[in-house]
Amino acid sequence: MTGLQDAGPLRIMIAPSRYVQGPGALSLLAPQLQNLGIKKPLCLAGPTAKKLTEGFINPALAEAGMGVEWTVFNRECTWDEMARVAEVCKSNECDSILSIGGGKSIDTGKAAATDVAIDIGKVPAERLENFGAAVPKIVVPTIAATDAPCSALTVVYTPEHVYVTFLVYPTNPTMVVVDSSIIAKAPVRFLVSGMGDALATWFEADMCFRTNAFNMPGAQPPMTALALARLCYEALRKYGIQAKLACERGVVTPAVEKIIEANTLLSGIGFESGGLSAAHGIHNGFTVLEHKMKELPGPPKHIPYHGELVAYGTLTEMVLEDRDPDFIKSVMDWCKMVGLPSTFKDCGLPGITDNDIEAIAHASAKDVLLSTMKRAFPEPVDGEFYPWEAVRDALIAVDAMGEAWPATQEPDLVGLKSVSTPGYY
Repeated sequence: MTGLQDAGPLRIMIAPSRYVQGPGALSLLAPQLQNLGIKKPLCLAGPTAKKLTEGFINPALAEAGMGVEWTVFNRECTWDEMARVAEVCKSNECDSILSIGGGKSIDTGKAAATDVAIDIGKVPAERLENFGAAVPKIVVPTIAATDAPCSALTVVYTPEHVYVTFLVYPTNPTMVVVDSSIIAKAPVRFLVSGMGDALATWFEADMCFRTNAFNMPGAQPPMTALALARLCYEALRKYGIQAKLACERGVVTPAVEKIIEANTLLSGIGFESGGLSAAHGIHNGFTVLEHKMKELPGPPKHIPYHGELVAYGTLTEMVLEDRDPDFIKSVMDWCKMVGLPSTFKDCGLPGITDNDIEAIAHASAKDVLLSTMKRAFPEPVDGEFYPWEAVRDALIAVDAMGEAWPATQEPDLVGLKSVSTPGYY
């Protein structure tokens, strides 16, 4: 947000300059970079992502007569890691930062490459000058676990992965290159987590529209963003289960391509230009209990991923909104069938206490994203934007429904009309 709130009912939409997706898309990387005038990128990647991609990237750039530097991502998107990567870029005279891997490394690379950042966690928002290396941001996701690749946004955490704030940039990534053959061979849980993140897109954009809340550029959502957010939801419900089954076998099908696009492009544009709300705010609240979370079964073993907690946040937002019970049931059925959480146990918290739930509720209510909800306070009360007791009760209600409701056969797009925004469709 950039102070545009005082300018009247502006509608602004933002997106990456170029998006490339398909099997073998990394083979197009060198000419695509050359088209942008890039001669020597800094590649930021974790050990696994580096191993997956350097065999494609290094020979391709060398054949094209381009230089390249690599630096290994230090596992968490923190202020110190952003500063380190920016300094590596400048000291090696690199002319761009190519962020490879998952959401954390991508967010770190975007931050290190930028020049100006807006710290939305501060109220009012704080402008950070000369923040990074001021070079183009190129993104190569190796998993489709979040909508980070296309966004002009970074979520900042502590080294212990507790949410701190999020930053917004004047520009989106210059280019996003998504090699679907690499993503299809990643553990399927990443794709499912991405679907959880993308699931929130429509509900949050719809809430921002209905409450006249601002999107990430600091304006109101245009109907194009709402249409893309709804298309994201439709694709998830129609193709999500089929895509999961294909990725379990490591193959690329049209359904897989559609879900990669939904997780990455549609969700990325939808959340930024449509706006964020309670689903992500509740995710941020969950991070205060990360030290208590247990690893979930299935490859890879890990405490819950971002998109998994966002899915629970979406169900909680639906309860707070008083959505139609049959529609909530249909979304929860889909979550169960695709493998997304619907209980505290599914979120790695089988022994959660009343105090734990209250901690999540208080942290969520303090998150600025809850200010977009109906019933939000005009001004924060004791630092909280929303009644924490209501968040607590909704969290508990979702867990109760998740425990009591067995999954039934998924009805195709059941209840879709109940989420339509009058006047737009």
